[in-house]
Amino acid sequence: VSGRMTAEADGSLISAMVSTVSAGIYSSYALVIRAGKGVFSSLAASLTGMLGSLYASGDRRKAEEAFSRMEFAFGAAGIAAGAAVYCGLTPLIRLWLGEGYTLGRDALFVCAMNTFLGIAREPLWRMASCCGLFVWDKWVSILGGAADVLVSVALGRRFSLTGILLGTTCTLALQTGLKTWLLYSRRLRLPARMALARWGKRALLAPLCMRTASILCSRIQTGWEIGDLAMHLATAVIVSALAVAAVFGRTKEFAACMALLRRHAGRAVCHKGYRRRDVDGNGKKAAKRGPDRFSKPKQRK
Repeated sequence: VSGRMTAEADGSLISAMVSTVSAGIYSSYALVIRAGKGVFSSLAASLTGMLGSLYASGDRRKAEEAFSRMEFAFGAAGIAAGAAVYCGLTPLIRLWLGEGYTLGRDALFVCAMNTFLGIAREPLWRMASCCGLFVWDKWVSILGGAADVLVSVALGRRFSLTGILLGTTCTLALQTGLKTWLLYSRRLRLPARMALARWGKRALLAPLCMRTASILCSRIQTGWEIGDLAMHLATAVIVSALAVAAVFGRTKEFAACMALLRRHAGRAVCHKGYRRRDVDGNGKKAAKRGPDRFSKPKQRK
């Protein structure tokens, strides 16, 4: 119920407090954002069994290590997705519907932040369900749903559409902080300070990447709308990747994700031309081995 309130209350409040036209404009943005978030939600759901198995094994350190790696990967993807929404979604809507159906920069920035939080929180929500935080989690959900409505109404009267969207931002941030503290203190039995610090770094890095990518995109003009859209999306992803590498490049989570990417790149190269036995896990061509001395020699016909 809390999830549905957080996701669906914005459109109803915008229609009631601002205008029906603004609600229609926001719905076109929400349609694209919801489709992108659904991909990450399905990916997180496919990894839930792995997290539950590690937690059920009793090794809390190993479960926390896998969870932190998954959280880092989704956080980096959320930063890139938020920057892509901020830089590329308005050109897409302009190309799709026209100039009169676009949001302002402030409201678009809040939508991008909500996209980042909605994607980055997926591992935390899955891990909380695996660990059985139902007793405390229900109160977090009730508090988040109530805060969403109250903050959206209070800020909507002052800042109109942007204020209503800020209510969702406050709700997601509040629920994320509380669930992180409950997960580490009640189930993993580990200090939550480092996890909250990582969340703070990602939350500060996301708007920085959005603003930087937006400045660079404002200077890119190809004269072709589809070309501008492609260049804006590519710029947002590249800026986000470089920022994540610069800030988290020395962490264990970053090293683990890069090793996973290299492993999959090696398999892709293997499928594209090399035989599987001639390519190792890092994508490099393996050295040829001599004949096995225990194997029988081939007989001539």
